[in-house]
Amino acid sequence: MRKKILMILLVLMMFCVHLNAGTGIGAQVGLIPPLFNIDAAQTFSATIKTDRIPFVFSARIQLEDKKFSGAGFSSDMWLANPVIGHSIIHFYYGPGLTVVYFPKIDRNEFSQVAQLFAATRFVTGINCFLTDFSEIYAQAAVEPGVVFHEKDGVKFRIVFPIETGIRIWF
Repeated sequence: MRKKILMILLVLMMFCVHLNAGTGIGAQVGLIPPLFNIDAAQTFSATIKTDRIPFVFSARIQLEDKKFSGAGFSSDMWLANPVIGHSIIHFYYGPGLTVVYFPKIDRNEFSQVAQLFAATRFVTGINCFLTDFSEIYAQAAVEPGVVFHEKDGVKFRIVFPIETGIRIWF
């Protein structure tokens, strides 16, 4: 048993060393505008990106009327990140996936049935490295997907999150 635990720890340490070669960890905030019968929501996310793979991963919580309404995960693949002109500003774009779970909530002024939103994503944004270890960015996405709804079955939904954030690289 100890050998298995030691082996798992060694693999995890190797993974962490591998990630440490150009890894950015950050925080982002966002807004989901109230379009197409969707309530306005605020999002707060933790993000991770590495230099070695073109994916950005984020875990987020979602608030409606300043109250928790859901939690999710997304992954975006940056197809390119070219420099705009001769500036320090870059442009990026690419496809992705997202899944958000909305638990059943009953409050005096807020009620929500359990739902699961699964969608493809297309993200576009700009980023700028302020220093060798700090990056700021702003992005918008379109998320067409389906909602598995506790009462109404499956419904189509399209969401347009707008986010901004900062990443620290080490």
